[in-house]
Amino acid sequence: MNLVLLTLLSCGPATEEGNPEVRLFQTSLSQIDSDLNVGFSAGLPNMFQVADDYEQILTEWGDENCPAYSQQTSEVDGHWVDDCVTADGNRFFGFATFAGLAVQAPDSYGNSGVFSSVWGSFDAIHANGEKRTVGGLGQMAIVGQDGGFDMNLRGSFWLNDSELWMQNGSNSLVVSGSIYNELIFNGGIQYPRLTVVFEELIYDVNQCSGTAFGKMKIRDVSGYWFEWTKLACEDCAVIKWEGYDVGRVCVGDSLDNAIEDIIGKVDPWIQGE
Repeated sequence: MNLVLLTLLSCGPATEEGNPEVRLFQTSLSQIDSDLNVGFSAGLPNMFQVADDYEQILTEWGDENCPAYSQQTSEVDGHWVDDCVTADGNRFFGFATFAGLAVQAPDSYGNSGVFSSVWGSFDAIHANGEKRTVGGLGQMAIVGQDGGFDMNLRGSFWLNDSELWMQNGSNSLVVSGSIYNELIFNGGIQYPRLTVVFEELIYDVNQCSGTAFGKMKIRDVSGYWFEWTKLACEDCAVIKWEGYDVGRVCVGDSLDNAIEDIIGKVDPWIQGE
């Protein structure tokens, strides 16, 4: 067994001179570069999309009796627990509590904001066989005074077939800060061919017309982890594997554009608050 293991470890290409002889990662850097750009170009997880898709499924697949709400404040807002089939043959199984985007009236201190949340674990199965699944918690708060924005999505939200981040497992994205100053990103996103984990990655609105910088960890399709640390106003950065520099990966435009797309969804709510 030991002989077989040593043989397998010796089959990989050698690392740069002076580095320990270990088996190298299997995915090319050009493939990682491509997969990252495909993922970011498709967008980041966000509560706007979750809320829109949830409302669409409940209004188009559900009916007045299924799912049955125990508490209801609008056509889709409220809480339900059910295992039911609609008159059209669509099944809902599980539970959900949902509050769509809405402006909260100012409190006694004059503070107001826009809030939305979802918590649930359910399957929605259309009569034609289409299936939607939710298992997680999402929250979002927008505060107009300083452009404050806080959002977290934790879990699985498979609510349509077009959003790449909805298709593979769960996400744990947390965003906080101000759309007028800077936003801080933490947590993970699963795209079809890789997983990305942000570690205090910052998007500065005022540098270089908007730029992301900081650390990401990247897990490729074969299971290897890489570390990528980007400087402000630069599209490319050195990527490391096992602590060694192994090349450069460029995702500046696609990542910045994905973040700006979220900001673009937040701003109208601030302006209309």
